[in-house]
Amino acid sequence: MKRARLINLLLAPIIIMALLSGCGPEANTKGNTSGNIANGGYAATQGSWIYYSSAAEGRLYKEKMDGSEKTMVTNDSASDINVIGEWIYYRNNSDGGSIYKIKADGTGRTRLNEMNSHSINASGEWIFYYAGGIIEGYKLYKMKLDGTGVTKLSEDRIPMDSNFCVEGEWIYYTTGSTLSGNIYKMKTDGTGKTKINDDKSACINTAGGWVYFSNNADGGKIYRIKTDGTGIQGLNDEGSININVSGDWIYYSAAGDGSKIYKIKTDGTEKTKLSEDRSAYINVVGGWIYYLNINDTAEEVLFRIKTDGTERTEVK
Repeated sequence: MKRARLINLLLAPIIIMALLSGCGPEANTKGNTSGNIANGGYAATQGSWIYYSSAAEGRLYKEKMDGSEKTMVTNDSASDINVIGEWIYYRNNSDGGSIYKIKADGTGRTRLNEMNSHSINASGEWIFYYAGGIIEGYKLYKMKLDGTGVTKLSEDRIPMDSNFCVEGEWIYYTTGSTLSGNIYKMKTDGTGKTKINDDKSACINTAGGWVYFSNNADGGKIYRIKTDGTGIQGLNDEGSININVSGDWIYYSAAGDGSKIYKIKTDGTEKTKLSEDRSAYINVVGGWIYYLNINDTAEEVLFRIKTDGTERTEVK
């Protein structure tokens, strides 16, 4: 009895801290996937909830996986959505691209920086992003989740509208002055910079020890290369954009087929068309694909379908 009472006393502070912080067993340690951030980060998931930004309004919402209990979190125009514990971190397009955080219940809205920030990756205790301007160039930074400890990680120029990935202690990114560049990696403290490939690479994703990318030196076809720079492989034979690697599958828009959504296995097999919509910004969360359907009037409308292509629904 004394031993059981002692164990309960030891566990009590841990349980209380978890409840106070909102970081229960379903809490993320990484705010979003590399594939979603590569596609604007318009959707993220934690536990039984999906957090997303509507196309028409840009406002940040949350809802259950089945589409119930839809609630507006903030009317900020949000992208690069990351969710860790009780906090949502996002790029506020209504405030020049500054990074904000807000609690999932809509309280505690706080601006964390005043920089035009892109490709926001919240991981562990840090937020990684690139910031700057067209003239001076965009550079990689990190800061603590509370906005303190801002640190420039590299003087490398990051291409505008590109993305980067954070996996464990490594950052994978492209450098150059155009929309694509060679892939490099460096540690999250800015050391250990290593070149991975010589291809013009865009829309990079990391998964399972591989870096996936659209190879603009070969018509935008999907390639992958191991994170140590070996074993490069071509995976398909068509120009591909909006690449998102999730589980065993790569989801993408086929540039030669009206940007319709396809998927292939991560080894390049089992190519399958999923949608007839002209699509952009493919985000994969909770068994669903969220994407912008660009109709004949160039209006962008948010839709979602199951990852098998069924249950096409407009997200209002």
